[in-house]
Amino acid sequence: MNFRVHEISRRSEIPGFNVNFPADLRTNELTSFYDELVHMYGKMSGSASLVGLESNVDIRV
Repeated sequence: MNFRVHEISRRSEIPGFNVNFPADLRTNELTSFYDELVHMYGKMSGSASLVGLESNVDIRV
């Protein structure tokens, strides 16, 4: 398991919704989220979650 921490500042613009936050995420958290997104896209159903260890990020698609 890779515990390298990535500092991310992300700004997203969705009609009616804006978010801008710093986040510390580990490589394995990002990899897991990516894998879930790929699986969800391939099946055209399901869900994907990105939950940071320190509870500073909780994204569910």
